[in-house]
Amino acid sequence: MISFTLLSGMRDREMINIPIECFYPQNLEIFHTPKKIKGIKGKGTYQSYLFRFDEKMIGYVLDWYDYLVKIKTYPLTAPLFPRNKVEQCENSKAFTCNTFEPEFWKTTTPIREIFKQRFEEAGMEYYSPHTFRHTGNRIIKNACKSIEEFQAVSQNFGHRHMSTTFSAYAKIPAYQVQDIIANLDFSSKRKNPANDFDLQEYKEFQKFQEFKRMQNIN
Repeated sequence: MISFTLLSGMRDREMINIPIECFYPQNLEIFHTPKKIKGIKGKGTYQSYLFRFDEKMIGYVLDWYDYLVKIKTYPLTAPLFPRNKVEQCENSKAFTCNTFEPEFWKTTTPIREIFKQRFEEAGMEYYSPHTFRHTGNRIIKNACKSIEEFQAVSQNFGHRHMSTTFSAYAKIPAYQVQDIIANLDFSSKRKNPANDFDLQEYKEFQKFQEFKRMQNIN
């Protein structure tokens, strides 16, 4: 579930309501539709794909899918991330949770508790599921080199406007701002930016800058 959160960039509200049938392991596609997934922000239907940050994490997601479908034999209408099954201990008033059941979570609170538990076990500071959406966006931003790639990433996040993806979700951390500012080259010997890129890519980058400016005006 943690791997899926980062690779998909999905909001936790949508993720707890996604049925198995809306994930296609063959091409790592997620079919977002209000008809089958509650909690979708907006009313549109669209497709997105898992980002291939890490092939090992991709493997975790695919193994999980196979486990639910082939081992547990859950119907495709069952949740991709089923809720924990709480049972009363035999001859006791105590309760335990050692498995799960093909039912959807009713709130995102248990999901966040699972994240907290995993972070504690790893000895790390806790980060909420939504933080993973921001983290993934920052990783992707650094990988994009053309307008086409920027647009594809924006659509994959389910954003109507590219400016949303790279303004609200791509804010640079303070420590990184410090490094960037400290290393700015203000000398007269600085290269022409066009010489640092392929000429076509540089022209596309200029178009993207103009696009962002127009979005801010609108």
